[in-house]
Amino acid sequence: MPGTLQVDFTANYTGDHRVCWRIGTSGPYDCTTIVTCAGLGLTCSAFISVDLTPYDIQCDDIIFEGYVQPICYPESAISGRDPFAVVYTPIWPCVFWEGTKNAGAGIVLDFGNDCAGNPVSITNSIVGKTFYKCGPSTPIPTSPDWTITQNTLKCCYDCKSVQFENTSPGDSVIYYIDCVTLAVVTETVAIGVTITRCIVNTSQTVASGSFDIVYLADC
Repeated sequence: MPGTLQVDFTANYTGDHRVCWRIGTSGPYDCTTIVTCAGLGLTCSAFISVDLTPYDIQCDDIIFEGYVQPICYPESAISGRDPFAVVYTPIWPCVFWEGTKNAGAGIVLDFGNDCAGNPVSITNSIVGKTFYKCGPSTPIPTSPDWTITQNTLKCCYDCKSVQFENTSPGDSVIYYIDCVTLAVVTETVAIGVTITRCIVNTSQTVASGSFDIVYLADC
């Protein structure tokens, strides 16, 4: 998504100013933006085009920091720098949804589409069981006897490598959100078998049987 980083500052010098910026608090600055200011303590503004697409699929806020400096100073000079920082909160194209089974006869959760536009439908009769998906932020029609809510505290781009060991005396079934495709995956795991998957953090639901679940690392 195209965006604009707007930097407003008070210019005490008349003439050109360089606007140097970077993403985060380390690394080289981009100093290619030059604006001409009237000086005299008046407000001057710089507008920098930024492609926000790669930052909208991150979970944490993004910090753009930098400084403004009259070009009468050499770029290497520390003097004359007027620092600034701008915080950008990502606009997630995919958000985290929860569907919980309530009492009643309705056992099919019509969960709307996932992030790839594929419909998600889950069948479950256990009251209180919650399933998860990542999908568009558009509201989902309510399924009979299910509560569907968006959890704004969870992020679909928070990926964890998780180990699932089937500890039941038979096959066990696990649901989770794959962190590459952001699709809801159902796996049947045989007795005594251990699998490791890269999933959206805390997106797993044990549909039947039991598992020993160990979070290993980011993935």
